[in-house]
Amino acid sequence: MALQAFKDNPGLAGFTTESDTSGTFCQIIKELVDNAVDALEGAVGNVHIKVEPSSRASTILRITVTDDGTGMEDPFSFANAFNSSKGQETVNERTMKRAREGEDEDEGDDAMKYMRKSKSGKSWVCTLCKKKCLKEETMRKHARECGGVGFEDHGDIDDDELGLYVKERGTTERGHQLRSVSSSQVSVPSSQVIPQVSTQTAGRFGVGLTLCILHSFIGTGGRTVIRSTRRGSDIERVCALVADVRGDKIVEVGEGREVPADIEAGGTSVSMLLPKGNHEEAFPRIAEYLSRFHLLSGGTAANFSLSLVAPTLSPMELTVKPKESLVDGVRAFLNKPELDESHVASRSIIVGFNGSEISVQVTLVFEGVEEEDGWEEGEEEGGGGWRELGSDDDISRSDSEGEGEEGEDNHPASTSNRRSDLSLVRIYNNSAMLDSVEGRACGIVAAIPKCPAWKKYGLKVEGSTEGVEGLDLPTFTVKDSELAWEGGGRGGGTHQLLEERGPMPVGIRLGNILLIVHITASNKDLTLPTLSKGRIGEDVRIRKGVSVCLEGCLESLAGKNEMLIFDRPTLLRHNRARRDVEIVCEGICNILERGGERVDEDDDDDEEEEEEEEENGGGKGYKWGKEGRERMKKKMREAIERFDRGMRVKELDDMGRVKE
Repeated sequence: MALQAFKDNPGLAGFTTESDTSGTFCQIIKELVDNAVDALEGAVGNVHIKVEPSSRASTILRITVTDDGTGMEDPFSFANAFNSSKGQETVNERTMKRAREGEDEDEGDDAMKYMRKSKSGKSWVCTLCKKKCLKEETMRKHARECGGVGFEDHGDIDDDELGLYVKERGTTERGHQLRSVSSSQVSVPSSQVIPQVSTQTAGRFGVGLTLCILHSFIGTGGRTVIRSTRRGSDIERVCALVADVRGDKIVEVGEGREVPADIEAGGTSVSMLLPKGNHEEAFPRIAEYLSRFHLLSGGTAANFSLSLVAPTLSPMELTVKPKESLVDGVRAFLNKPELDESHVASRSIIVGFNGSEISVQVTLVFEGVEEEDGWEEGEEEGGGGWRELGSDDDISRSDSEGEGEEGEDNHPASTSNRRSDLSLVRIYNNSAMLDSVEGRACGIVAAIPKCPAWKKYGLKVEGSTEGVEGLDLPTFTVKDSELAWEGGGRGGGTHQLLEERGPMPVGIRLGNILLIVHITASNKDLTLPTLSKGRIGEDVRIRKGVSVCLEGCLESLAGKNEMLIFDRPTLLRHNRARRDVEIVCEGICNILERGGERVDEDDDDDEEEEEEEEENGGGKGYKWGKEGRERMKKKMREAIERFDRGMRVKELDDMGRVKE
């Protein structure tokens, strides 16, 4: 009784109870949009969402999602429980279809024609994706899923290659390549593609459309109408569906019909009813989710456009249009046409473990401010605002606010400038993840503050319980780390490095921060732990991939603009100049004082100069005095600065030492 179980426990799949319909409203739109985008299969197309009052009653809304994708051969079969909600045959379905049509049995198993043992008899590799397998049966199964092209002999597999490895996905848009991160990495051609997901559905394991029909029927008792046309067909198939909870199935009301259609067009339209409830409060969450399609890169991102019309919820139409680059998408998402490209960095890699691979792409965006913006010491405003979607009442991220922690009172800036707010956007298989409470347990969320790259570049990231009310956005707080705050002598409390460069604490020089993590993997390689698709389980590949990509982004940003990020050699040189030099100077002064040396070599015995020396603690040449000490320190600092200028032209390691 699967439908009864989902009715009694709607939270299992991300839906909410009848008393709180906002979650159901968001989840239904997400499911229908995911499947519509997925049906486009990377082709040029459009997805249109319309939310309007129903003619039945003013308390009921009609949601209609239309796409011009592949279409469905039989809409009823795709709407029935535990069937794929995508109008596309999988490899296994094609194999079964060939068997039903009486094709040769050997043709049904393409892998058998290409299987052969390696010289050592220990390993095989797929010629499509270069995946390695030790067992013949495992590789045969993988070949069928990959398309059955065949195998090639790969010889022995090293022990290191059986563990976690990282592979580059070519160069970035600015030509920077990732550095080696471990001895267990495997070098691959730069043309290596990301794991294929074309045979996967964006719906939740094939039950997404089924559960939408179920909760629509529970809330209104109305029918869900599906109209679909396959590309190249002149027939449109129409069916009306309801949920039979006791019978544990989706039932077609009346007889499905076929009507003439445009032979060149294709696509699907799904229309269902839902109680109006408190959907005004849920609309900002939907607007946030839909706007994230601006941030997709590759696949369907460069081709499709998406539009949402909801007159009862927002007076303005929300539109997502195709973009030329990821930077353009970030500009559209943040509604900042003048976004500085030096504040954006992106890295992509493939991470594997025991032959199972996923693709990880991380994009880091600092909103930042310009020096001429006139920030002054003690200014209370944070680093700028975020974009607004729909109308003024829809959604906007607030400026950085908050109270400082104990021990930070010596910072020259106000408490609101000592921190930046980092917002995380999670994307899985070219589909944005809808934020919810369960997102706090997501593997991506857990990996962000644990990344060692933050400390390396003088930053500290902590989880935050704040954020936009009602949106459950995963947010973090970014501060300057202890390494960046060092300086000013043993008793000093000022941020010397930032004072020299601004002064601009993290909340000013970085502003609000946007972090986009895009995971691409097949369901076999990375299975989502919940039906709601609200989180990804903790995985060593995700943790490794996020860490490597994030370090690459920070390295790129530090190279583009030294006012934003301080690399580790810079931090170490600063600490040596501002902390170690002070200690050394004090020690040298004390030694020379005990030896009876004098800084001032002038032998003039003028009484006024002697009185001045006594006032400064000089005392007849046996002590340095305040001015003498300062002159000594100044000379030492100048010598170290000359040394640093010579060192900057040499390659340094992470500890600030010259590489041999």
